[in-house]
Amino acid sequence: MNKFLTIFLFLFSQFIMAEQVELYCTDATTEDPPFYISDEYRQGDKIWENLRDIEDHTKVKEYLPRGSIVHAPYELTEISYAPAHRVPVKVISVPDKKWEDDIKGTNRSGQKRRFRHTALTPKGRDRAKAGSVGFLDRRSLIPAGKFTFFVKETSPLHKSPGGLDLKKYPLSLLKNGDSYQGQNCCEYTETSEEPNCFFKYTFQVLNNKGEALETVNIDPQRCELLQHIMPVPKKDGMDLSLASILSNLNEEYPGFGIGEGIETESINLSGIKYLPDHKHNNGRVVRDYMIKIPMDPETRQGPYNSLHYHPDDDNNSDAYLKPQSMCAFFEVLKKYNKECGDEAGCQVQFGNMYHSPNWGVHESHGSGECIDIRPQRKGDDDNSGLTYKQTSRYSRDKTKDLVEILKEAGGAPIFFNDTKINGVRWLKGHHNHIHVCFNPDRQKVKDACRKGI
Repeated sequence: MNKFLTIFLFLFSQFIMAEQVELYCTDATTEDPPFYISDEYRQGDKIWENLRDIEDHTKVKEYLPRGSIVHAPYELTEISYAPAHRVPVKVISVPDKKWEDDIKGTNRSGQKRRFRHTALTPKGRDRAKAGSVGFLDRRSLIPAGKFTFFVKETSPLHKSPGGLDLKKYPLSLLKNGDSYQGQNCCEYTETSEEPNCFFKYTFQVLNNKGEALETVNIDPQRCELLQHIMPVPKKDGMDLSLASILSNLNEEYPGFGIGEGIETESINLSGIKYLPDHKHNNGRVVRDYMIKIPMDPETRQGPYNSLHYHPDDDNNSDAYLKPQSMCAFFEVLKKYNKECGDEAGCQVQFGNMYHSPNWGVHESHGSGECIDIRPQRKGDDDNSGLTYKQTSRYSRDKTKDLVEILKEAGGAPIFFNDTKINGVRWLKGHHNHIHVCFNPDRQKVKDACRKGI
């Protein structure tokens, strides 16, 4: 008994003797971003950038996946023997390896694996990880203020001071012009000669309309949350479009988030997967940032009673769209499913989405805004396809209802050769499918995404 009492008294004395820390913070601004998002420079369509050896900038040490989060700590900025265009960085986090493997595709004979070349790396080169240090080309670094951040489903539970589940809401740095808002904070102890000072950056917790619900102050050097976030470009509302998509998915599949996806009794809905944009060396964008429609990898079932028919390959490489276009299409699926129900013939069967023009097929799908959809059926969800002339199966009424919803969401043009349906245009080869595009610049597309239909 005395032994346990001695241990208790020792631990208690250590607690009493523990040094008290006092924290003082004042509102402040800085023009320095808290961290950077890695891109590529002159790597073509590759989804990685060279991370050069911190001891010898002429040697490539590892490859760093695009979308990694890095910062330039003070101790590394003291290194001065590299050219000015190379920046010494420390890696905070990298995208999940599953993301890269999905882009590579399965290594099966005869498979097209449309984006495989973008993820191939030189043999023998390691993948960078959190904690890696090295030099990056300055032109491959993008300030964090140009992105919105989504907390991954695999993250430990993080809540805002007000109790909001951060896995359900996007985060955005609070800025005033070129300045980041935040707090200068200093920790004082009785024994320290100098306080330990640092900057906390203010992040806004947003809803899917971009409205601020709350603010959170984060020290990027101490917060583990940054190891569990996915950056999405703010360009043209891509970030808020993804927020709307996630809100809809979480409504239909409670618990769905960025990362692993969700399992239900009938399907295993894969999480959000993305494809970085592709720029020429002159900076011109060839392909915008796109996301893949979530679906069951085996059955190809998607949200709201939808199905991906006749994919290009086992990885559904033809199922990427711009987030804004995907967002509008989700609203179509949601409304049509609500009105038509789950009865046979109501399943929306979609096919090709994005196709790069250099693939030599479906060049009209090079924008990342267009979708092929099969006509609706009277009483079956058979995946064999049909034309509008197959009157025993084809339902003009259901197809007409679907076309009306496509128009509500800003879909245009709409090509389909059953011209008895108002609003469609005849085009050779479109007797067995509808071709519709959702241009993100159209106001109706924007409204459908932000307000629903």
